[in-house]
Amino acid sequence: MFKQGKAMDVNGSRVKFDYHGLSGTLMVTCEGSIVFKKFLWLPYKRYSVTIAKQTYQIKALLFPFNNIGLYQGKQVICKSLFPRLKYTGIVTFSLSCIKRLGLFLALMMG
Repeated sequence: MFKQGKAMDVNGSRVKFDYHGLSGTLMVTCEGSIVFKKFLWLPYKRYSVTIAKQTYQIKALLFPFNNIGLYQGKQVICKSLFPRLKYTGIVTFSLSCIKRLGLFLALMMG
């Protein structure tokens, strides 16, 4: 659950994306060499990465939806690199809001 991975062909090169949810580290490898490795801590940030002599952007929206996508300019290469990560982020956020609302109502009633 904490580690997510995806491999895909980008511009004729085999690229692997790995995200470790517990540490918040995103690593991109192209043809076996690391081209990008960052600790993602800002809720929304764009990062530039060069893959096969082309510049791409990684857009990370970490709170509350956990969505990481790959873009080239305005063109969408992959809207969600880790769809399961997005789903678990939405479920976790929803459940924590319901729990906090329940605790708040219990304090107000008692």
